[in-house]
Amino acid sequence: TGVQTCALPISNISYWNGIAATVTGSQADPFGGTSAALVTADGATSNHSILSVAYTFPLGVTFTESAYFKAGTNNFIQLRTQGAIGGVYTNFNISTGVIGDTTALASSITSVGNGWYRCSITFTPTAAANSGFQIYVVTSNTAVAAESNTLTTSYYIFGAQLEIGSTVNTYVPTTSAAVYGTPKLSLSGVADRKSTRLNSSH
Repeated sequence: TGVQTCALPISNISYWNGIAATVTGSQADPFGGTSAALVTADGATSNHSILSVAYTFPLGVTFTESAYFKAGTNNFIQLRTQGAIGGVYTNFNISTGVIGDTTALASSITSVGNGWYRCSITFTPTAAANSGFQIYVVTSNTAVAAESNTLTTSYYIFGAQLEIGSTVNTYVPTTSAAVYGTPKLSLSGVADRKSTRLNSSH
């Protein structure tokens, strides 16, 4: 399916793979619903994350991925692309709203109330590849990429979205299936908006 933006239902486990972590759906989300999920690290010596479905990324096109987060028993998360497209990352303190170490082109964190923050990273793939993105439970805002630890702590997540361009746009609500569209889509840095598409392999 050709798309220019894609919103993924966090609470639908079929769109995510827990890696040394469990995903519990039907949690309170920032907009009064129950479409958020709780991600809990399992305590093994490992990196603890959730991995999205894969997409076919073209070379040389800028993308922005974002999601809403709230601290559970852990205050720090890492938003990262997989290594096949560069492995760029940013650490976020989702308790205080502070950006930590980063290799992304740009990062942002915005409070949306009730302890929730919308976090984003902007990146340009270093290779054309079929790849996804991961969100890690980490120990601090200076955590290395894909940090290994023994945490058993958790964070809440809602509203993951991937889009072309360098601007975080309005979230496309979805609770059961991926939604594709072009809601107020920024195409900053994209030379040919008609010929550029992002394809989901899910």
